[in-house]
Amino acid sequence: MRPELQPANVKKLILCNHLSPGDIVMLTAALRDLHTCYPNEYLTDTRTSCPDLWDNNPYITPLNDHQPDVERIECDYPLINESNEAPYHCLHGFVDFLNQRLGLHIRPTAFRGDIHLSDMEKSWYSQVHELTGEDTPFWIVVAGGKFDITIKWWQTERYQQIIDHFRGKIQFVQVGEQGHHHPKLEGVIDLRGRTGLRQLVRLVYHAQGVLCGVTAAMHLAAAVETKNGSPAARPCVVIAGGREPVNWEAYPHHQFMHTIGQLPCCARGGCWRARTVPLGDGDERDRPDRVCLDVVNNLPRCMDMISPADVIRRIEKYFDGRIVNYLTTEQATAANKAVAATAGNVFPEASPRARLAQPDRVKTVLLQQASGEHIKLLDLSDHLHASYAARHNLTFTSIRGSVQSERPPVWDKVVLIRMMLELDFDLIVWLDADTLILRPEVDVRQALPDGAPIGMCRHPLPWETQPWHYNAGVILVRNTHAARSFFEEIGHGGQEDHPWQEQARMNALSQRQPELVQRIDDRWNCTSGVNPVRRPVIRGWHGQGPRAVALMKAAVAACRKSERPNPLNRCA
Repeated sequence: MRPELQPANVKKLILCNHLSPGDIVMLTAALRDLHTCYPNEYLTDTRTSCPDLWDNNPYITPLNDHQPDVERIECDYPLINESNEAPYHCLHGFVDFLNQRLGLHIRPTAFRGDIHLSDMEKSWYSQVHELTGEDTPFWIVVAGGKFDITIKWWQTERYQQIIDHFRGKIQFVQVGEQGHHHPKLEGVIDLRGRTGLRQLVRLVYHAQGVLCGVTAAMHLAAAVETKNGSPAARPCVVIAGGREPVNWEAYPHHQFMHTIGQLPCCARGGCWRARTVPLGDGDERDRPDRVCLDVVNNLPRCMDMISPADVIRRIEKYFDGRIVNYLTTEQATAANKAVAATAGNVFPEASPRARLAQPDRVKTVLLQQASGEHIKLLDLSDHLHASYAARHNLTFTSIRGSVQSERPPVWDKVVLIRMMLELDFDLIVWLDADTLILRPEVDVRQALPDGAPIGMCRHPLPWETQPWHYNAGVILVRNTHAARSFFEEIGHGGQEDHPWQEQARMNALSQRQPELVQRIDDRWNCTSGVNPVRRPVIRGWHGQGPRAVALMKAAVAACRKSERPNPLNRCA
């Protein structure tokens, strides 16, 4: 082992990557392996598309990009280009890159990514437990995917046959990200669009098993530890086909269902093509050299060769081997309550052509989150806000449960805004759970004029020496370097010694950097008795506590009753 370096000689690295969640799971493994192989020699931080995957990570030390002794590294893994010939797993990808970049000899130290849950997170009930009232065993199913690589999709009807076969024996929980293709399955607990990335990590922690294609859920199934009393390795059945080589993707304890070596197009390895058929959305993945060569029954032949019966048998083997147990009658009854409770989940089906319909629109996310009793507010507004987002071609993300555990839940908005900035949305629109869009015909993009990248309404309650404060119930953020730095500074440090918490820190920083925050019109965050306006676009019930639920319920009922301006469409 190399001698321990003095603190002054410790190298400082910021590892950057903005690929998909599965790729970031691989980067967590590389960071672990770096510190395991070279202990006490590096201080490391990350800048990635998935900051939630780094929560509680012992190898993260907050570093400043602008310090002269900090090296920022854009990470890649060119080793993937050798995956069909060389005996490497994707866990080697970033390790090999860092070895070449830093002149090291890191080696993989565990056959999984490195995801950490706090003791508090592990003590929380799962979303399924909250619905069933007990610790019900369940399997996660991901029955769709992104439009960029449709060749990974399997048919919805085939997934449904598996769900039907195990009805009353295995309870499946369907998950999927809004904006992606995830057709509804029957007989499942429907959490599509209801799990942020950190919530998905916690859901995987509680899951008995996972059924999916080659996707982030597969990597999380291996990387996330299992609960006490569960098998050391989580069951996972992966419908893979012939796109990726087995050695590059498969984990030892997974059932990785592939057709490598069984077809001419994947005779010697994965084809690495992107789409089953062209989608006509202008993406380069529609090129002939990126499209499947052998389509049958609307599937790549390699996926068509995998039947529902094949998948059922792979799942059954875990139960035949007594690694896991089927549901009891009582557990199945409790699970049915959760199926019924989520049957009305609103999940607008995305279209690959949406981008073409409005090519000049700013890529915008409408973002909400709540925990505890405030979840009732999201339950009231979700349908209206999802419809609004679909009307204006926005991504709508509504998250239930806290996404961090170090500070009070009001700080979740800071974590989520930073996440959306890392995901390269052009505009982030944050709405507190106690707000409601009253005028669906008005596009929220027009709320933030040119100028400062962050917009909030001013409310008349004083802040320090000024007679008003910026209210953080509605925040619009244009994705600029200055805006990222602003929210990065807001996110650093502990909780504020002020009842306004994150709002206090935003107001304090806006006084020091007034060029970054501008006032937006009160119609974008109108609160009765505070800043009344005629015909508000967004109404808030800030400070109303439990009364907010009843007040919003009445407003939602009025909105649904008529498309005409409703009687609550004023803020006085």
